[in-house]
Amino acid sequence: MTKTQALNYFAGNVSALTRALGLKQNAFYSWDGETLPAHLQMKLERLTNYELLADEGAWSPAVATFSDEHKSLFSRIVRRLRK
Repeated sequence: MTKTQALNYFAGNVSALTRALGLKQNAFYSWDGETLPAHLQMKLERLTNYELLADEGAWSPAVATFSDEHKSLFSRIVRRLRK
């Protein structure tokens, strides 16, 4: 879903769009690119009774990643549990 699609649904009113999402108006201008963030696409999909549809990419789960610090902590915990 693009910003333009969402704005068109709310008659071009940025204030109405951000109010529906429970955000401040300046949040709209902080979104990078033309595509809305995935979590907001999902929220708008429900709020508009599926008249606006989230992009397919918004439905795919995020890849879980561990930093080296987390991997080290995790391995220490596992070693303690095995003892």
